[in-house]
Amino acid sequence: MKSNGFSLKQRFTVIIIFLGILVSIFMATAVNQIKKIKSYHNLGENALLLLDHKNDIDSLQKVLFFRLPYDVLFFKTQKNSLINKLNEKLYFFEKGVNNVTGSFYLINNKNIQLKKFEISQSFRKYKENLNKYQELLLQKGYDSYGINGQILLLYEEIKKIVEEQRNDELLQKINEINALREQYIRTKDLSYLNKLKITNF
Repeated sequence: MKSNGFSLKQRFTVIIIFLGILVSIFMATAVNQIKKIKSYHNLGENALLLLDHKNDIDSLQKVLFFRLPYDVLFFKTQKNSLINKLNEKLYFFEKGVNNVTGSFYLINNKNIQLKKFEISQSFRKYKENLNKYQELLLQKGYDSYGINGQILLLYEEIKKIVEEQRNDELLQKINEINALREQYIRTKDLSYLNKLKITNF
């Protein structure tokens, strides 16, 4: 008569298989938890790094707007080390936003991904305006460059004529040009350029 029960060997095999499954589940869970902990740690580091990039951008922007309008080398070469540094920080800032919003904890968060899109749009607009700012500065000029340089040259030419001819009318005109030039340099207001009626001279 055959026994319907499991033999000792079969029972031992079942126990081994069952323990193997438990160990596999435990290992998979442990690995997953380690990944989550690592991802959370990386999220914290990336968030702090992003804040550092933001502060660096703020500082560089202030220095740039203060120095660039009077940097003769910029008007001569159309290049500036501060602009290069700012563009570098902007690159790392954009990369930092992607790292933070692409985190395991945030990748599927709709509000975070919407905010990422909004930041990307604002970021693109900021870079466009930064380029426009540089173009306007180059157009305005400084010292002997740009519009400012043209006004300075006109001023010097008329001054030379006045000195040679001692013409009171021209002297009055040159004083008007010089006054408008100084107002333009001080205020950066392009409306002063419209007041320069060169054909009147």
